[in-house]
Amino acid sequence: MEKHFIILILVVLAFIALIILLIKSDILPTGFECGVLNGKVKPGDTIAIVGAGPIGMAALLTAQFYSPSEIIMIDLDGNRLKIAKTFGATHIINSRK
Repeated sequence: MEKHFIILILVVLAFIALIILLIKSDILPTGFECGVLNGKVKPGDTIAIVGAGPIGMAALLTAQFYSPSEIIMIDLDGNRLKIAKTFGATHIINSRK
């Protein structure tokens, strides 16, 4: 009985890991396609990203491949803005203030 319980736990953990991978594999491409490609980011551009959530952060990271001169991150959450600054945002704006 104990062997079946261990196998069940391993299957559940593998399923949870798969779900996490699927979620993460969706965020980065969405930020890139919707933010960077559709925004037609080019070298030297000034871009603004509204929302420093997972997709906004993905857009921030992937926009840097196209060498914009300025990346402005706008959000309500000061903690997310601090992280955006460490990820490469040149300017941050807290829209709550």
